[in-house]
Amino acid sequence: MSKIIELPPKRDVIHPEDAGKLEAELSYETCVGHPLHSARVQAVYWRYPHDDVLFKVFELDFPYYCVHLTWHKEATPLWPYIMRFISIEDFCENYQMTNAIDVDDPRWETERWRFFEEA
Repeated sequence: MSKIIELPPKRDVIHPEDAGKLEAELSYETCVGHPLHSARVQAVYWRYPHDDVLFKVFELDFPYYCVHLTWHKEATPLWPYIMRFISIEDFCENYQMTNAIDVDDPRWETERWRFFEEA
């Protein structure tokens, strides 16, 4: 029996006809050096009307990445902005971090691993 996941507010399962479009957009936006450049992904959830999409990512260190799509080709690996999650449950418990967090946020010290840091 599979566990029912309660999605965070304003997020929804992606319809199959939209998943391919979002996956193609991620591929288009990422440049060499971005952690998700050329990654095999599956669009899972999105936050609307914002541009945050949760992707299941295959063959990388973390299985889930929340990506803030920019809707244009990026030239720096810092964009599109991403946050990593170790599971769907982790995402559901910590999704609010995708809304707004910066280096002044008290969670930064314990949660910075979730953010892409330029090597």
